[in-house]
Amino acid sequence: MSETFNDGDPIDAATLQRLKTEVAKATALAGAKVSAGSSIDIKNLTEKDVADFVPPRFFGGMTKSITLNPGKRTTFDIIYSKAGFNGKPSAIILTPIAKDGEETMGVPSVISGTVGPESARGQILGGGLKKSIVIYFLVIQNQS
Repeated sequence: MSETFNDGDPIDAATLQRLKTEVAKATALAGAKVSAGSSIDIKNLTEKDVADFVPPRFFGGMTKSITLNPGKRTTFDIIYSKAGFNGKPSAIILTPIAKDGEETMGVPSVISGTVGPESARGQILGGGLKKSIVIYFLVIQNQS
């Protein structure tokens, strides 16, 4: 609701004069910015460096078979070279897969300092019985 007009109030000369003044101000402000037939120079915009935009990328896969021995740490490779990342990924999610009844093991983790644009190294602690597992992974590269 405008402060110029209120429902039910009569429209008088003072109200119309205020409206005319406000329209004149709006027209003057608009005319100061652009007028009909103006040319807009975008030279300064196009000469600036273009920002690099890297959309988030996701890549999933699984490791080769990994043999776990009770109480021993085992390392494994996480290969994601086919993802085509242009730098290190932002996150690597690991999920171990084992046969029924062979669930006892440590939590797999990425070894600090081993993450690169194409691969990383992981580690896991064996528990329970000797077993073979694979680890599914999801690698994510966020926007830079």
